[in-house]
Amino acid sequence: MDAGAKRVLVTGGSGFIGTRLVAALLEAGHMVTIYDKRQ
Repeated sequence: MDAGAKRVLVTGGSGFIGTRLVAALLEAGHMVTIYDKRQ
């Protein structure tokens, strides 16, 4: 993990906005944890 990288929790990570947000965060080098309540 880079010095500028952050740990990020994304809620609703499997939704339309969440998937794009997660992709952008990963590209930027951040560590991402996804929480989604879908069944």
